[in-house]
Amino acid sequence: MFKPTSTSLTCLFICALAGLFNEANASDKYPMVMCVDHSPPHNIFTEHSAVPHGSLIDVAKNISKRLGIPITFTANTPFLRCLRMMRNGSADIMLGLLDKPERREYMHLYRYLDNSHKAFYALKSRNWQVNAFEDLAGLNIGVVHGFKYFPKFDRETESFSLNSAPSVLINLRRLLAGRVDLVIATKMEGDYIIRKNPNFQKYIEPVNYQYLAENPVFVGLSKRSRYADKAEELESLVATMKSRKEFVQIIDAYSDN
Repeated sequence: MFKPTSTSLTCLFICALAGLFNEANASDKYPMVMCVDHSPPHNIFTEHSAVPHGSLIDVAKNISKRLGIPITFTANTPFLRCLRMMRNGSADIMLGLLDKPERREYMHLYRYLDNSHKAFYALKSRNWQVNAFEDLAGLNIGVVHGFKYFPKFDRETESFSLNSAPSVLINLRRLLAGRVDLVIATKMEGDYIIRKNPNFQKYIEPVNYQYLAENPVFVGLSKRSRYADKAEELESLVATMKSRKEFVQIIDAYSDN
């Protein structure tokens, strides 16, 4: 029968401490995971590469570099699944989020942009006269699963109907097919997708009404992330970069691409 000596006990104690130390620092060996859905020009996936690029990818890379933490990106993942991954901690970070109470239950939110302008798109042939919010009444509007847009729109439950799809691109295709009357999108994304598609350019246009009031956008850090202990550091970093207008400069570089 083995009888531990004082030397072996000391070794076991030291090894145990080393194991705890390695476990405490294990997060340093792992990249931060950003959950990404295809939403050009913010997150762009192409058939030639599984690695995304775009304005929010550049923002995330800047953040990770300053935190000293490597970053990796998921494959093209539906937005609602990204939220579930943030809830369970299998994703660490997301960008392009609006502030909602239910999201604060499972992630920290840090404001990095003051505005997310929203536009509504229609078929040119329909000649919809949408000049104010009230003119949306009775219309069938294409939205993306899980997306929030702006407070008044998100609260409305009766005057118009919502028809959801996985992406803005799919909604614009449904608009061409006559399955929805309007499509709502972040103006930068909607304009970009239409500009890149000659068929969309030919048949689709924005209506007069847009939402241009303050509509803050946030970085989200999962409360179950292995990097949750970096919350205060990330909050300070985001505030600093925002005050220097670095986020605006990065994102504006994609506005006319």
